[in-house]
Amino acid sequence: MTRQEFARLRERLRAEIEGSANASFREARDQWARLERREAFQRAMQRRRNTSRKIELGGLVLKAGLGDEDPAVILGLLIETARVLRSQHGHLLRARLKEAGDNALADEQMEI
Repeated sequence: MTRQEFARLRERLRAEIEGSANASFREARDQWARLERREAFQRAMQRRRNTSRKIELGGLVLKAGLGDEDPAVILGLLIETARVLRSQHGHLLRARLKEAGDNALADEQMEI
């Protein structure tokens, strides 16, 4: 094999190796980009679910007639109610509150 043939062969092999390395790099980069897009989509969906839940809970505050109440009072009410619900006889209050809420929601459905 002449020096020129050897140089051409070496150059061809280098190009093949570089091409396969570039292809592997591009494949890894593309896979990374797909993962980034999937994670961004998941975060966006979680934000939408959180936002929807907050809107729903805010609507319940309004339905209860507490829309004009001071936010600190509403929070205090919720904290105290949560404390009672976690107490030994909380299940009794929970049943009573659920019944009242179910009735209010059913009445609202009748009005629509």
